[in-house]
Amino acid sequence: MSGKTIAKARTLNLFTSRSLSDAIKIAQVTKPRDYSEVRKHRSALVNYRTDCAFKFNLSDFPDEFDFTLIESYGWYKPKNRGNNLSGVSRDHAVSVRYGYDNNLLPEHLAHPANCVLMQHGKNVSKGKNNTISYEELLNRIETWDRKYNSGD
Repeated sequence: MSGKTIAKARTLNLFTSRSLSDAIKIAQVTKPRDYSEVRKHRSALVNYRTDCAFKFNLSDFPDEFDFTLIESYGWYKPKNRGNNLSGVSRDHAVSVRYGYDNNLLPEHLAHPANCVLMQHGKNVSKGKNNTISYEELLNRIETWDRKYNSGD
């Protein structure tokens, strides 16, 4: 048994309630998930939505977002996960559906400059409408990147 296999077993937290030998066996057969297989079986729109998902932490940009909304209403939680239907959720200012219909780059829609915090009910009622134009989003991205990526 190699050191790499033991290290992998440790990183996968396989030692919790298993013996070392069981953990090592699991680590030997555990492979990273091949998401290209998953993508093949989903619609183009579902894959596009996944690609447009926000992948950043709001707390990394405390000056860019209105956290008082979250302090007032909390985060949105559906009925089966805490039941805060009036809570706050992230919204795409240029909507994902608009981006899909107009072949926009998903990286632009996933950019933090496209994120707005709003109460979930308002987000849902907004639907596929945009709160800014795509041109405005591109300007925001350029400004954002100058501000936060100047050290690159």
